[in-house]
Amino acid sequence: MMNNILKKAYGLYKKFDTCNPSRLCEYLGINLLYSDLPPVTDGIYFTAQGNQIILVNQNISPEKARYVIAHELGHALLHPDQNYMFMVGRTLMKTGRYEIEADYFSVSLLFCDILKNTQIDNMTATQLSQMTGLPEKTISMWMKNTNLKELKEIFAKKEED
Repeated sequence: MMNNILKKAYGLYKKFDTCNPSRLCEYLGINLLYSDLPPVTDGIYFTAQGNQIILVNQNISPEKARYVIAHELGHALLHPDQNYMFMVGRTLMKTGRYEIEADYFSVSLLFCDILKNTQIDNMTATQLSQMTGLPEKTISMWMKNTNLKELKEIFAKKEED
């Protein structure tokens, strides 16, 4: 499953020549809005009247907003019919898998530029977190679930195209 998520993130990067999640929302027709959300809420993905919407807390830093938008974009692309807030408040369905997948997507997407130009084989999650501003815990999860040899092959194909 994670390999498919990685390929989806890379496919967007390849198609639109950007890993900027705000631009990708624009290209994909996903509404990106900022609002004064409660401090415990960084972002929300939901659909309303057939429109995909990502709502971001306007009080977070631009660096954190970039990560949050990428995470919510992951929900929009991987779980388009799920409204997270609805699921938590109205059902007993576990949401952990969806959050892990959205986190994996966000790192995969935001690493596209880095992976094109930087060898990360011997880097730690701490080093990558310091370099990118992404949460170390999320990077650790990404590293545990990513085959770097396969990743290099995916990026080598970009250079051949």
